[in-house]
Amino acid sequence: MKKMKLIILGSLIGFILVISGVSYAYLRKASVQDNNNVVSTLDCLNVTLTDTENGNTGINITNQVAMSDAEGLKNSPYKFTLTNNCPYPVKVDINLETLSGTTLNKNYLKYNLNKMSSSILGESPEVEAVTANATSNKMGSTILAASTDVGHSANYELRLWIDENTSWENGGNKTYNGKVVIYASPTKTKPASEYFNIATLSGSGNMHSVPGRQVSYQGSVGTMNIDPTTYGAYTWTYAEDYEVVNNKFNLKNVKTLIYNDDMHKLVGKYLISYSIGNNTDANGNQKTGTTNLSAIYYVREVFNTELTYETYQIMTFNETQANSEWTYGTDVTQATNNNGRYYNLNGVTKKVLSTNKEDFVGKFLTNTNVSTNIAASPTTINLSTIYEIKEVGSTYLVYTNSPEAGISETTDDYGTSLYYRGAVTNNYVIYANMCWRIVRIDGASNIKLALYNYNPNGLANPCTEVKNSVAFARYNNTTTGQAGQSEFNATNYTVLISNSNRSFYQYNAGIGYMMGVPGSSTYAEEHANTYKSTILTNLMTWYDKYISSSNYDTRLADTIWCNDKRIGTTSSSTTNAGTNRVTTYYAAYDRLYTPASSMPTLECGSMENTNIISKYTASDSTNGNAALTINNKEYKVGLLTADEVAFAGSAYNLGNTSYYLYKNANSLKYWTSSPSHFNGYAYTLDVNNNGSLYYGDDVRHSESLRPSVSLSSAATLTTNYSENPGTSANPYIVI
Repeated sequence: MKKMKLIILGSLIGFILVISGVSYAYLRKASVQDNNNVVSTLDCLNVTLTDTENGNTGINITNQVAMSDAEGLKNSPYKFTLTNNCPYPVKVDINLETLSGTTLNKNYLKYNLNKMSSSILGESPEVEAVTANATSNKMGSTILAASTDVGHSANYELRLWIDENTSWENGGNKTYNGKVVIYASPTKTKPASEYFNIATLSGSGNMHSVPGRQVSYQGSVGTMNIDPTTYGAYTWTYAEDYEVVNNKFNLKNVKTLIYNDDMHKLVGKYLISYSIGNNTDANGNQKTGTTNLSAIYYVREVFNTELTYETYQIMTFNETQANSEWTYGTDVTQATNNNGRYYNLNGVTKKVLSTNKEDFVGKFLTNTNVSTNIAASPTTINLSTIYEIKEVGSTYLVYTNSPEAGISETTDDYGTSLYYRGAVTNNYVIYANMCWRIVRIDGASNIKLALYNYNPNGLANPCTEVKNSVAFARYNNTTTGQAGQSEFNATNYTVLISNSNRSFYQYNAGIGYMMGVPGSSTYAEEHANTYKSTILTNLMTWYDKYISSSNYDTRLADTIWCNDKRIGTTSSSTTNAGTNRVTTYYAAYDRLYTPASSMPTLECGSMENTNIISKYTASDSTNGNAALTINNKEYKVGLLTADEVAFAGSAYNLGNTSYYLYKNANSLKYWTSSPSHFNGYAYTLDVNNNGSLYYGDDVRHSESLRPSVSLSSAATLTTNYSENPGTSANPYIVI
């Protein structure tokens, strides 16, 4: 009697579960497994053996003769269950590999899995075997190829018997030894570079505002709060499309789903109402009232406790009005004045609506009142709201108030960089069991990420959690209160110079990610990369615990982290600017402080000696200073620059609560890596809790630490579902 063992080989990308030791003999041998298999090194795809009908685990073949299919199906099965606990769908091939010592040709062995059609093993597709003692031809046979979705379990019953047509010559006193081998790998995987490239992404979405000069246009997005303990199991009614009949909305292709099971399917679909009760039913029924609607609700994002939506409404007009000239804008900008937020239409144009319907789609109106839109000189500036046209009919137009969301391009130190801006919903990534947001794809095709949820609750999909301050790193092992707070350079961080302790924050050196000697008489000495900043030390602690300790750093690129120490034009004529305690304004301050003239950049300067100190890399000395190899270890981690935050949708002293970096980071200020100025104390630019850029606190104060990493273009990604990749309910997953 031989025991069966479960052996796990490989990695998450292509692991193999080998169930070994199944021994069969013609007429004279029996094989019964007498111990349970244990899976101890892999909890992503779980394999469980269950008892057979006669109380044993495994296949029990005793005194068996060649038999018919009907008789073979009465054999006690070998039962096992596969459960996909991976955060991505898994492709599974169940193979039977023939082992050395086998004397029975597999053309005489019949198998049946789950009482489907019975087949000859020798007629199944042959594959390369992995078992060490497989037969010399190293071939296995695939008995099932399938895929399993996230969280799915499947039960299997395998039966084997000698085919009834086997002669004594071919089957008498023969033995078959085999192993069940389960190959599993993620489905739909491809390199990050294939997901993100300039040709397919640049210019996508609706881009309106000028980075740094205006915040991204906020629009109007509603939030529907749901209680997953109550409504998660309810049946939701939604539609894939709509039509306008008699100037009212009728939902088309109406369907239902269970929110907890299929929440991702709601993204990009339409709901009946902004009230949860009008969209759900506790008894599994489809809701009525899907026609003759004055408004419908387009689902933008879906989270565990809420979903966000845009409201689609209808504006009606008569024939005379349709034949009139309407005023619209091709673009919109947003800023603030003393009266609060307002909008200005750009590219103001007049056209007759009835003969130019297509030209109006995607453009902006000033009012929902038709008479205002056809007036001779409607107001197009200082508007409280504007309206985007989605569709134009003969007697109606459909409008909404969409926020700005899209991808555009600019140059960086590597070439052309694509950056995400505004209220984008398709830039979620799961990496290192945490959720991140894609900030940009750099000119080397690597993907810059900013932390979105460090996942304190251990969720399978942390991108669906909405919670204040989870975008900040807990380097100090605390998950409550003000955890994740760090000084940029602490008050008590001093260095002994000329028998005197000098605190970095009291000198120009204090603006550095790494620093030189405070109180130096030369710029080079003041800003040399000699001492680690407080915030870099804390980032290293976090990186050691959550990234490199689990080898997640192998997916990262060695990219430039910019701590722009260049002197700004405001201080260019100042004698000894950047040294000692001389009042100095740095380049990022000049670029961003005045929104009307703001010019953010993703370029950190040349590789000249005065610039290279600002360009931090781990080991790349061609594009950076290789200063982040510390104690023989590479630290591929940094902070976002203030310029990157501006490109994302912020601006100096202008609040914005709709751009993607705001959610989950809206309760506390957090640091950027961009120096602002020195004026008695060192200041770096930060992001305020209203989403604006600012320099409110000097570097000795505690603000939140929001890590950024750069994912290699060669990293392998997948998604759980093919529809709506990169959304909160279906994020990209780094394998």
